[in-house]
Amino acid sequence: MDLKRYKTLARRSRYASSRYYAMGYLRGLRRHYHGENFCTPDEHALWMSLGLDGDPRRVDLGRGYRDGVAGLEPAPLILNDPGRIGPNLRPRRDRDSGDSLMPVTRY
Repeated sequence: MDLKRYKTLARRSRYASSRYYAMGYLRGLRRHYHGENFCTPDEHALWMSLGLDGDPRRVDLGRGYRDGVAGLEPAPLILNDPGRIGPNLRPRRDRDSGDSLMPVTRY
């Protein structure tokens, strides 16, 4: 992986599916870019095993780390997932396409 690709993926992690996923992803991406010089084998093993206990924060941290280590694109924020409504979105009925999430307009 070259520096340009590293910076591109790091920038894209800002729009990741959760902040915990993004934190894990950035750490894994650094491990992928720097190789074994980034952290100890014990730390790497710990991060690779995160999320196996079912805690949602650890699941996202571990999934993000594993995706970053593999050099994959970060998982994007899915705006049509009703379980993850952000501060600038609210459920609103769209006349043409049924129920959907629409941006909140603030004046």
